[in-house]
Amino acid sequence: MPDRESAPAKLDAKKAFGWVSYDFANTIFSMTISSFAIPLYLNRLTGRDIFTGIGNSVSQLLAAFLGPAAGAVADKTGKCATYVKWSTGACVLFTALLAVNASVPWILCLYILANLTYNVALPFYNALLRLIAPANRRGFLSGFGVAAGFIGAAVAMLILPPIYRRAGYPAGFATTAGLFLLFALPAFLWLKDARGARPTSWVSAIGGVRDSLKTWAKLPGLGSFRNFLIARFLYEEATNTVIVFMSVLAVNYAGLKDSQVPIVFQVLIGMTVAGSIVSAAVVDRVGALRVVFAVLILWIVSMVLALLTHGTAAFLVFGSLAGVALGALSSADRPLLIQLTPPQKTAEYFGFHALSGKLSASFGPLLFGFLADSYGYRAGIASLIVFFVVALAALAFVRVPAGSAAVRAQARD
Repeated sequence: MPDRESAPAKLDAKKAFGWVSYDFANTIFSMTISSFAIPLYLNRLTGRDIFTGIGNSVSQLLAAFLGPAAGAVADKTGKCATYVKWSTGACVLFTALLAVNASVPWILCLYILANLTYNVALPFYNALLRLIAPANRRGFLSGFGVAAGFIGAAVAMLILPPIYRRAGYPAGFATTAGLFLLFALPAFLWLKDARGARPTSWVSAIGGVRDSLKTWAKLPGLGSFRNFLIARFLYEEATNTVIVFMSVLAVNYAGLKDSQVPIVFQVLIGMTVAGSIVSAAVVDRVGALRVVFAVLILWIVSMVLALLTHGTAAFLVFGSLAGVALGALSSADRPLLIQLTPPQKTAEYFGFHALSGKLSASFGPLLFGFLADSYGYRAGIASLIVFFVVALAALAFVRVPAGSAAVRAQARD
């Protein structure tokens, strides 16, 4: 990345606010469009769920395999902020165009494009953490970004579903696009490219693709980065599965009523925000690796509790622990990757980071669903414990470069 060592000496308030506000803004899209509106709308138009599955799978896989190459191009040019803005602008446009036509091919194609551009922006956005925050404040900023994202999810689910129900889906799509753009404006205004950024060209694009292919070839020998990706694949497999099946577990395993689930989820989102803030306070002091390690142990404790106990009260305790763990893990995950990444390859490595997360979303829910249907929910929960335990074992082989001790010492001063 041009001017690759130019991490700031202190945190710039405007840039930090722009970065955190983007986490708030993009969650409005993911929660409202991907998790709420599109599944319901396509089901209402067709009476089937397969189209949502196709749209989600195609867009996620395209984004997953484009991520490392796109990140390598950003490292070549130093234009992560520009690419965040381009991708976000495209996502806003495609989301607004969902309101134009109610035909299934139109909705499906526009959703694939919107979800693809939303996901393509994430490695660029995450890589900006290195340029915006000094090394001893990255955990702090990452934690508050995650907290803002979950607050955005809560706000989106309070404000937007009534608009979709009362004004119709076209009005809902247009409103979602407008809110995404509105809350992304601080990022558009205050996030800047690296000094010495170069224009995007065919030469930089081809060079970026070539660099990412070289990294693919070298990945088995990359030691701690490889082990981190393995651990992340496993723990994201488990956490994504918990998220997907949380409402089902609440009703069918814990015995909650359907009407109680939204209220309980708001409480759990609050616990996730709390976990993010706690992580923000400690990551820079004790180290991201130690926090991730401790949080995986907390995940195992919460899952064992869910396995051994039953009922509403036990579910609330399990859900609260899981919420804290989810927020803390998301907050520590990004600073840890930066510690394992050469400065000149930050966006590319965040592309691999995104790849591991997106591939993990495919296998865990499938296995859990099979085990739950065949042997009951406790068998599915036991499989998640195995994922977390093996992830913990893989993480034990991750070694953070020596400079991190000095960073923690600065954070304590």
